[in-house]
Amino acid sequence: MKSHPFRFAQAGRHIFRERMMTEIAKSPAGQRVIRECQEALDMPVNSDELSRKLVLERFAMEVDLYPYEIEELLARKPIT
Repeated sequence: MKSHPFRFAQAGRHIFRERMMTEIAKSPAGQRVIRECQEALDMPVNSDELSRKLVLERFAMEVDLYPYEIEELLARKPIT
């Protein structure tokens, strides 16, 4: 959400954010990042809050999202 401009003037921020997150969730690179992030969070070493925050920041940076947005993608999409 940081580097993408609005597509049209009437779109609110919530509409734009939902579209962008859907595009990331459908793209191969986005799916890879979501899968790798879920795997990293499942490790016992990343169970404390600080480690979890660092993992989310690292993977969020790869797809140009904020950490809370990647956390929402992880909650939304079941990883197989």
